[in-house]
Amino acid sequence: MLRRILLAIAVALLAAGCMGDDGGGGDGGSVSASEGESLVLQQEDVGSEFTQFDRGEQRRADLSPPRDDPNRLDREGGWKARFSRTGSAETQGALVISSLADLFGSADDAGEDFELYKTSLDQFVAAGGRKVSVSGLGDEAYAVTFEQGRAPNVIHHYAIAWRDGAVTASVNANGFRLTWPQALALARAQQNRIRSAAG
Repeated sequence: MLRRILLAIAVALLAAGCMGDDGGGGDGGSVSASEGESLVLQQEDVGSEFTQFDRGEQRRADLSPPRDDPNRLDREGGWKARFSRTGSAETQGALVISSLADLFGSADDAGEDFELYKTSLDQFVAAGGRKVSVSGLGDEAYAVTFEQGRAPNVIHHYAIAWRDGAVTASVNANGFRLTWPQALALARAQQNRIRSAAG
């Protein structure tokens, strides 16, 4: 039963989409909606072995509770990028990656959206996952991990959400031999892009 719950949450999060410096925070105030597609992971961030299968502005189908109102909190826009590659239980690193970014009218609005992110990710913890300590990522960050399947075919999932000024962002990744440092490196690559857009 627990495995079914975890699978349902994972599928919902992945389907919904649920650093030029050291990865630290910034006010994000100079980011504009016209730069939205630059706030998510790009092909060069994940490598040529990945195929991009989704990109552009987030649509209604990309949203899930409690972040399912596209007009929430003076939101100015949201963008997505998703990648996958073929692999096996021996493949090192991620097999599926989902990258999201949302821009808000103020850091306060983004802070409220980040709290909604935490509520969403806590579903993983309630279903048997665990929180992962994360620092040096934006102004505030939150991460969880859980596993699916049985040895030797255990799939490792990591979901990382953070806020940088008026931007909230997330990276969700899974793979048989995916490690926390590998997942965090993806989030830091996206944070680099957010900071670059903020100037």
